[in-house]
Amino acid sequence: MDINQICISGRLFDIGVNESRQTNYPVVEAKLSVLMRYDKDNNEVYDEFNVRSYGKKSTFISTLPEGVFVVITGMLTEDIRVNANDPNTTRSKTYINIDKIKTIGFGKGDYIE
Repeated sequence: MDINQICISGRLFDIGVNESRQTNYPVVEAKLSVLMRYDKDNNEVYDEFNVRSYGKKSTFISTLPEGVFVVITGMLTEDIRVNANDPNTTRSKTYINIDKIKTIGFGKGDYIE
């Protein structure tokens, strides 16, 4: 059995809003910064994950400020594109496609579709 569900929390940044050719709602792409551990000098070490949203919830996400703390549930997906510099090769990027999002400590509440 294959299960593709993820629940992750962190801070949203690099929020980009793009118009969709297929719907009236934008496509939002952002990064999620997640605290992973502390190093030997007690400095925070973060990982960044690419997140993407479609549909009505994208309008909600587009209003969020950089750095807002969120909890996201979604699915992992790989986006494969032809390399613009060499059409004989491809490039891939892994995203978390957002199903549900909840803001923490921010007055906007949450968006659950």
